[in-house]
Amino acid sequence: MTIRHFAKEYTSLFVFVLTFILSEALHAQIAKEDLARAVNVEKLQHPYLYFNEADKPAILKRTQIDPESREIMAGLLAEGHRLLNVPVKNPPPPRLEHPRYSASPDEGSVYTSEISEGAVKLAFLYQMTGEVKYARKAIEFATALCDLADWVDPAHKFDIIYPRVWPWNVPDDRVVFTYDIFAADKSIAVSTVYDWVYPVLTKIERDKIRNGLLEKAITRVRGNYEFFWWASAHRCNWSAICYSGLGITAMSLLKENPQILDVVAEAYNRINLTFDQIGDDGGWQEGRGYYGYMMRVGVNFMDILKRLSGGKYNLFVHKKVSSHPFDFILYGMTANFEDSEGGVVGQTMTVNKLTEETGNTTGAWYREKYLGEGTSLFDILWPRPRVTPVEPSQKSG
Repeated sequence: MTIRHFAKEYTSLFVFVLTFILSEALHAQIAKEDLARAVNVEKLQHPYLYFNEADKPAILKRTQIDPESREIMAGLLAEGHRLLNVPVKNPPPPRLEHPRYSASPDEGSVYTSEISEGAVKLAFLYQMTGEVKYARKAIEFATALCDLADWVDPAHKFDIIYPRVWPWNVPDDRVVFTYDIFAADKSIAVSTVYDWVYPVLTKIERDKIRNGLLEKAITRVRGNYEFFWWASAHRCNWSAICYSGLGITAMSLLKENPQILDVVAEAYNRINLTFDQIGDDGGWQEGRGYYGYMMRVGVNFMDILKRLSGGKYNLFVHKKVSSHPFDFILYGMTANFEDSEGGVVGQTMTVNKLTEETGNTTGAWYREKYLGEGTSLFDILWPRPRVTPVEPSQKSG
């Protein structure tokens, strides 16, 4: 055996052992105290969730020299101009009680989605341009969201969702429905806005948004996990989505409420358990769209916690995620099953991030072959991966 060959074999063995150790460490349940040693709360300065002040020059440069990012930024600026003139409706349009079974559009849902997505875009524009007008409008939208009674979809409240079949590992006595996947989406949006417009917030505005995040998310669930059906439904995408929303909310509030690090630890542990349910070949028991939704929301939590913990708590190296992040999307059931059909699944930003973090060549190929140009501000934060696309040798049957 030559020295070069020996070195190559030794390096491969070392990488394998290191990956195994990191993967096994991820399966250990962590406590609030473990996170406290990894996340230096006292040094956190907003913005810190997806980027900090030191990261901004590189992001801004990307919007100038990368054609895709430049195009997205131009679109965001045009959209921002429109959003500055969108009025906040008081009172907001009412939500339909049974939105899935109505021939009429759910104007309340459309409105809250617009101001939720708009608030994030405006907050990002404030960070990229420094123009306070964007922050002020983002705060107006976020405050309107906090004024809502709750962030739960009406179809997921007791009278409608209770008779539905419980998924695997869920006791029949779980009867609290005050936090769902839509509340998780709103939690992430408002948390992101809070992080990005923080320098502009007055004390009452800061406390108003904190009030919304604590009342609509954290205090509804913290310490009461055993009453929510999704809390132990680790074979259902709801578990990772809801915990991601809670975990990101808690991380956005650590400066004011460091005691809620326990929520971050709970989210990490439960998402870990959910990822354990991914098959050895990347399979997932739900539809491809549900898997894509889980990963779309999950990567937000995974990215933020990896950043704040200095890489110590990195779910991207979970062996079930890192080994087959896209195989189910590529080879999974393409018939109409659980809101999924045979079309392309996955948003560009999600595939960008998962591919970059895992180095998955199939993901890079899927990104180039099927997904086209990015359109989200997160495609600027998580641009096209620097991974060589390789077409998989195994074709779908």
